[in-house]
Amino acid sequence: MRALAQSARLLTFLLGLSVAPASHAILIEYEALDLADTTSGENLWQYNYYVRDYDFLTDRGFTLWFDLGLYDQLAPVSAGLDWNTLVAQPDPLLSDAGFYDALSLVDHASLTDSFNTQFTWLGIGVPGSQAFDLYDVSSGNLVVLNSGNTVLHGATPIPEPASLWLMFAGGVAAWCMRKRDRRLSLA
Repeated sequence: MRALAQSARLLTFLLGLSVAPASHAILIEYEALDLADTTSGENLWQYNYYVRDYDFLTDRGFTLWFDLGLYDQLAPVSAGLDWNTLVAQPDPLLSDAGFYDALSLVDHASLTDSFNTQFTWLGIGVPGSQAFDLYDVSSGNLVVLNSGNTVLHGATPIPEPASLWLMFAGGVAAWCMRKRDRRLSLA
């Protein structure tokens, strides 16, 4: 009976961990399109971003980071009317990454349109996933709500840590029940 009580406490603890983090789930998918080069030796590309699973209120937004040494000549192409976008170039003098930023101008900003930016790709192969931050500036201060990486458009995203904890807790509970049943059958 004591082992069962310990197992129940462990399961309760693990379930608590699975719901404890305040999650601001967001999914940002990307497509990388190879564009016709207008200048010899240039490698022009365009990212199309599809933002899902988040309801943007006024003064919330996201920033996509462009690694120094891999991207150059960032240029925003389009975003919906509910958004204010800004681009900053990667800066080798400051050893700083560039960024594409989209700030919601209204509550429940539309995510119907994709967010697009063109750039020169300096890397090898095809441009891939990027880091992003989800933020809130409604208080007058920048508060980062979540960070992650973009996912290839149409790919299955990796489960969130809370989901992994829940699966782990279920496995521990099954193991404890099996161990208890084995003891009862031996008695």
